[in-house]
Amino acid sequence: MIVTGRVGAIGQTALINSIFEKVPSMGSDNIIRIVPSKSNKVGVIYSFLISKYGQALFSKLATGGVQPYISEEMLLDFPIPEFEVGLEIKINKLIEKSSQLKLESFESFEKAKKYFDDKLVNEEVSASIAIKKSKSIRKYQNRLDASFNILKKHYDDIISKNFKTSKAIGSYKHRIFIPNRGKRNYTTKGLKYLSTTDISSFNYTKINKFLSFRMKGIETLKVKQNWILIARSGQEILGDSFYVNESMNNLGVNEHALRLIVNREESSYIYAFLSSNFGKKYLRSGIFGSAILTINDDFLRTVLIPQLEEKEKAEITNLIERSNQSSHKAIELENEAIALVENEIEEWHK
Repeated sequence: MIVTGRVGAIGQTALINSIFEKVPSMGSDNIIRIVPSKSNKVGVIYSFLISKYGQALFSKLATGGVQPYISEEMLLDFPIPEFEVGLEIKINKLIEKSSQLKLESFESFEKAKKYFDDKLVNEEVSASIAIKKSKSIRKYQNRLDASFNILKKHYDDIISKNFKTSKAIGSYKHRIFIPNRGKRNYTTKGLKYLSTTDISSFNYTKINKFLSFRMKGIETLKVKQNWILIARSGQEILGDSFYVNESMNNLGVNEHALRLIVNREESSYIYAFLSSNFGKKYLRSGIFGSAILTINDDFLRTVLIPQLEEKEKAEITNLIERSNQSSHKAIELENEAIALVENEIEEWHK
């Protein structure tokens, strides 16, 4: 099944693979489902829809004022190009392999997180009423908000109870920073620029937003391979962690992602814990604000990383590295399929 946005996120298209069967999923009525009658056309249709020509057609079809939308009826008239059989087979194989690599990346990632979640899955954190003395509050950065002083201590205690030792992020050789928050100078060419929502998508390399290289502070927006990014503001995405792999290396990411830089041999392990179900809840225990919830860099330094045996650490590191390699290769193959579609259509123009 191919799915695409009906309202708002017009043109955002995904190919459903077996990941969504392993993790049973539902989609809202803002998603249009496309079920090709011929399975050997799935890769071609998907590649065309996410190509620059498919995206241009989505923009042309979209209607509405405040909230642009498309309908199923509009998509029925969407012209899908037909290529020679050999080319279609090649495109389909690339998309099939890309989809398989996405699954392998997902499975390795889930195995890495299980090392932590299996120990912590039954732990409940209660925000029950508690009285804190000023001496206790001073231990927690002098913050007076009740949720922080109660929840952070609860999560710390859970880690202490379930793991022999732990280590605060601030005690690693590290650097944590928020990049430039100045004016954005957008252009048609320049530094590819992603939001925290963009990096949540699978193939962020096809997002076409660029910043001028002349923009003040632009170098601070670039992310580097093996960095950990943490969504520091927003709603549902708040506390999500992302690992910068080869595909994201040297791209620009907005200031809503905290940069956590640690030694390469430690980064995969730390990332696996922060990405676990427990890890995200733990990160969210440090939020502050009302309209815009935020996690700050000072809090991140106090987050405890459970310390497993060296053998388990090595296994987790290997799983995360394998996940990142599979994800990078999947993006490469998908982009190759899209390029075949675009290049063939450009030949027709000639």
